[in-house]
Amino acid sequence: MATALRGLKEVGVDLTAIVSMADDGGSSGILRARLGIPPVGDLRNCLIALADAESTAGALLQHRLPAERGATRGHPVGNLLLAAAIAEEGGDLERGIERVHRILNVRGRVIPATTEALRLRGRTRAGLSVIGQARLARTRGIAEVTLETTSVQATQSALAAISQADLLVLGPGSLFT
Repeated sequence: MATALRGLKEVGVDLTAIVSMADDGGSSGILRARLGIPPVGDLRNCLIALADAESTAGALLQHRLPAERGATRGHPVGNLLLAAAIAEEGGDLERGIERVHRILNVRGRVIPATTEALRLRGRTRAGLSVIGQARLARTRGIAEVTLETTSVQATQSALAAISQADLLVLGPGSLFT
């Protein structure tokens, strides 16, 4: 989605990115497990794409800390910034994102589809069950994908953005995840 946002940003339209909360791989997966927060990696990428000074902010926030030591090893700085902003806002995901919006002077809006960390479950054509977005993305022959949590609520800001939009674009990404 971030690549599409970079291109659309140059057109000069008012953009709102509604970001999936299903990512469970890499840094997002670790932060989900350790801090109990929804995944922040896709949010980070979209915020950087819409940042006023994308190249400067992007290089810094995409930088991964050295992998050889410490609890922060391998995490992009931007994921840690979002995690800190969420914590500073008392665990409120949307307010944490808004705080980073202001820091980066984002042109447009980046909002989560839900405030819950989703878990995907898939089934291959051979009948194998696969759990988690990261595993689904690496598995061939996916026939079906469902949410493991069935009572997920969309954020009010996502619903409002959809109802007020002049045009909806389903962003590129993994077909099933």
